Amino acid sequence: MVDTIGTKNVFDFNQTVLEPTSGDGAFTVYILEERLKNVYKNNKFDYIHFNIMDFSCFERILYAHRYSNAKLIVHSHSSGFFRKSSFITKALHNIGKIRLKHINYLKVACGEQAGKFMFGINKFDVLYNGIDFKKFKELSI
Repeated sequence: MVDTIGTKNVFDFNQTVLEPTSGDGAFTVYILEERLKNVYKNNKFDYIHFNIMDFSCFERILYAHRYSNAKLIVHSHSSGFFRKSSFITKALHNIGKIRLKHINYLKVACGEQAGKFMFGINKFDVLYNGIDFKKFKELSI
């Protein structure tokens, strides 16, 4: 076991972990659902890990919940929207928060602000960045 978050033993690296990416070429929600349903039904995953900036991609998490028995991990990497985030992205994020409200998943963030942005008042764990950027501050490229 690897102690990754505080004192909780979260991961056993003998288990299978799936991490879906956003660049999978699925252009419609229906095609995406069929692809992920097939992956989940034909494989047994212990964990499915989502590294996300916001909940605009909430369908992937819903499908993992619906079609697998894996433990879900949602890892927030953003403390807010980018300046150029579209109205649609912001709307999907808010819809995703509502749709995922009753799904059980491990909530993880790379910092307090990222956790509050993604999970609001819900409890979450902070998994700090493993790289100390201060050590590289003086480097120039």
